[in-house]
Amino acid sequence: MSLAARVLRNSGFLLGGQVTDRILRIVVIAFLARYLGESDFGLYAFVFTYVEFFNLLTDLGLHTILVREVSRSPERTEEYLGGALSLKLLASLGGTGLALLVVRAMGYPTSTLVLVGWACLGLFLSFRMSSLRQIYDVTFQTKLEMRTPVLLGILSEVLSALFVIGAIALEMSLASIILLQNLAYLPGALSVAWLARRRIRHPLRWAPGLWKGLLRESFPLALANLFTLAYVKIDILMLSLMRGNADVGFYAAAYKLAGSLSIFPTALLISLFPLMSQYARSSPEALASLFQRSLKAILLVSLPLTVGGMVLAPDLIGLIYGQGYQPSVAALQILIWAVSFSFLSYLFTSALNAMDRQRLYLGLTAAMAFLNIGLNALLIPRHGFIGAAAATVVTEVALTGLCLWVLAGHLRGLDLTSILKFALGAAVMGIVIYFAPFPFVLKFLVGVALYLAWVLLFRGVSREEWGIYRSALRPGTRASG
Repeated sequence: MSLAARVLRNSGFLLGGQVTDRILRIVVIAFLARYLGESDFGLYAFVFTYVEFFNLLTDLGLHTILVREVSRSPERTEEYLGGALSLKLLASLGGTGLALLVVRAMGYPTSTLVLVGWACLGLFLSFRMSSLRQIYDVTFQTKLEMRTPVLLGILSEVLSALFVIGAIALEMSLASIILLQNLAYLPGALSVAWLARRRIRHPLRWAPGLWKGLLRESFPLALANLFTLAYVKIDILMLSLMRGNADVGFYAAAYKLAGSLSIFPTALLISLFPLMSQYARSSPEALASLFQRSLKAILLVSLPLTVGGMVLAPDLIGLIYGQGYQPSVAALQILIWAVSFSFLSYLFTSALNAMDRQRLYLGLTAAMAFLNIGLNALLIPRHGFIGAAAATVVTEVALTGLCLWVLAGHLRGLDLTSILKFALGAAVMGIVIYFAPFPFVLKFLVGVALYLAWVLLFRGVSREEWGIYRSALRPGTRASG
């Protein structure tokens, strides 16, 4: 199997795992939204969004740097991971304590403090956030062998979903639901740690010198991640403070559907980042070629998702959340465009990090954070969650434009003809499913079939690329190259 096919196969495992995760998550969210109502559902969304900010203290930008450094110096894997594990343990404990102190200082009631405390278990166990558990994924990620953690992640999400649905069936409180949701990750977290340690021993190390070196490299990423989270998630916190939990509930319903589409660039770039890091040092020409192929693959997927999501938004909201969440339709139709641009910006910022340009990445994300906060402060008081959605789109468009300007040199020779074919195919698909008098499921299937037929008919993907896709999907093929 070629290296390109190996990357795609690893991405396929990641994508399959994340698709399963998102389907389970949407099912759980549908149960929760109907059980809790928009106000308590808004409180649920607020608690997890709030904890995500303190999750940054657990990550510290370390994961990206670890993958990069272990890819370049595999002989130091045990040293790197042992030191990073102890550092992330201290950071997770500190993040939990700080989250509880801040929510108390902000004047929230004791009931919210309890919810935050149980949600902070995710800083240690979660398969969704950059938790302490994620340190063990580096062992598999750098070898393009993510099948094991993906399968454990799927099983953990299934268990978590069963726990939550069971708690709803028993009419348990929101605090109990959050506690059970996070405790369900414990068996999977212990299993992935045990399997990783069988491959490479990396015991806890007290290594201040190593910590200093890692943090020197990761600090710009940690700040950049803070700014990224600020412009991606600050709207939910600002909605909570300015408009209340009901607005948060309507917005979160749309945001969780649109945000679930981020699995596609994430799955691809988790596999590609180690290669980008190697090529950035050893072969700039190969990096440019890899970058262009990745851009084409992302647009192949993102354009039909965006158009289809906008057209099918009323059906999606009604099917998943019920008629009580119809105000979320307009927010979803706006946010779907933000997701499309975020596909591109995720690729661009990953390329910057692979090229050791973390400080430029930091500057871009800082600018976007301030832009988004300003837009939210201007738009939320007057337009509520619709204003928050519009602010998100403007921010993503601005970031994508700036990244394109910075990385223009890597786009020379890009095949624009294929991209135009993707765009036209998505437009035709959108028109057909908009006017088709079919139920939702049939519209979806017709849309998928029509878009794929368009790409095949007009040769939007070359024979070489189809060969790579087929090789990646063929079972039992050994990797080479």
